[in-house]
Amino acid sequence: MRRIVRMVVERHHLCDIDTDPHIQKVILPHLSHPAVVAVAHALQRATRPGRLSSQHHAPMADQLRHAAARAVDSAQRASSNTGLWVSVDLAEPDSHLRESLARALAVIPPRRRSDDGDDQGLASSEVTCWRETDRAVFRETVDLLHAAWPQMLAELQEIIYQVALLHGKAIDGFTDFMVHGAVMINQARLVTGDTGLSGVVRLAEALVHEGAHTRCNAAAVRHPFLRPVNGDGELVPTPLRADPRPLAGLFQQLVVLVRSALLYRRLPGVSNPAHRARQHKLIDQARQGAQTLARRAHALTDHGQEVLAEATALLDGELAGAC
Repeated sequence: MRRIVRMVVERHHLCDIDTDPHIQKVILPHLSHPAVVAVAHALQRATRPGRLSSQHHAPMADQLRHAAARAVDSAQRASSNTGLWVSVDLAEPDSHLRESLARALAVIPPRRRSDDGDDQGLASSEVTCWRETDRAVFRETVDLLHAAWPQMLAELQEIIYQVALLHGKAIDGFTDFMVHGAVMINQARLVTGDTGLSGVVRLAEALVHEGAHTRCNAAAVRHPFLRPVNGDGELVPTPLRADPRPLAGLFQQLVVLVRSALLYRRLPGVSNPAHRARQHKLIDQARQGAQTLARRAHALTDHGQEVLAEATALLDGELAGAC
């Protein structure tokens, strides 16, 4: 991703990364930051008709400088999180995150009015600030992951730059390739839920879940999981969404579900009824997804089939013993 962003920026001569010492200091270390990635996407959209016009060059260069400044602030916040096993920015509601949320809200299908007259379609979300109580839960969650699954924590450290909190009922959490490296998680995930799972465990699952999407998004850039299709492709039922989704969405859901189930396999207190119930549900959903994908294996690339085989092996092996 870093290489792609640099290529986009240099192709349109927004800055001379190799010769300008200031640019090297401010932008070069932060090419993979979500705010800078957002500018690269905006630049790509602005140049679809051809080369970047002279009237757009200066505004885009200003956007890049502004994004780099936000990336520097973000890195400073991340480094100030003392006592954590990872360096990650517990993000402020910056513009690139608010714009990402607006895109996500725009594609949510309208919901029916509930029986009590509460119009669920009016439910909304906003990017909110981290409270000290939220930060305390995050620290406990990182400690839990470090003890239970240090390899996953190390991976999250590599692929996630920012964790943003959402307030409101519209969205539980999501990732957005246009701000790659940022994950959005609903603040409600940081407290004990109706099923008895603690906020620490729920946040751990949310980080594993969104981290899996983030890794899939990056991996598919170089080695796609699905073969090219004409048009939008087939829509299929999926375990995590009520509406039919493209195969690419189902594929990512399978990876997410298997990894989330593996998290519960590694958590302490294997006899915890809430943990076991959640793990069983995740495994059942993963099996549904794997079966649907197996029937459409012809649509997967060799790489995609390898990942499907690995997920199936985990479901039939390590995770089979959990049921």
